[in-house]
Amino acid sequence: MKIVHVICLGFSVMMFSACSTMEGMGKDIQNLGKSIEKTASSIEKSGSTSTKNETPKPVDKSTGAVVTPIQ
Repeated sequence: MKIVHVICLGFSVMMFSACSTMEGMGKDIQNLGKSIEKTASSIEKSGSTSTKNETPKPVDKSTGAVVTPIQ
């Protein structure tokens, strides 16, 4: 019976430590979302969809991979 208590205690400790880890990950994701919103609004204000002239890159139809030619 003691082994069951030890296993339950160990499981509880792991669950509580995971809660703080998940909270930190949630804050990181929230900050990422804020920075994406900030970037999107700055692009919207400038009226630009691209920061430089980009030509479309060819796509390999068989794999869907983007092929970047060497210049």
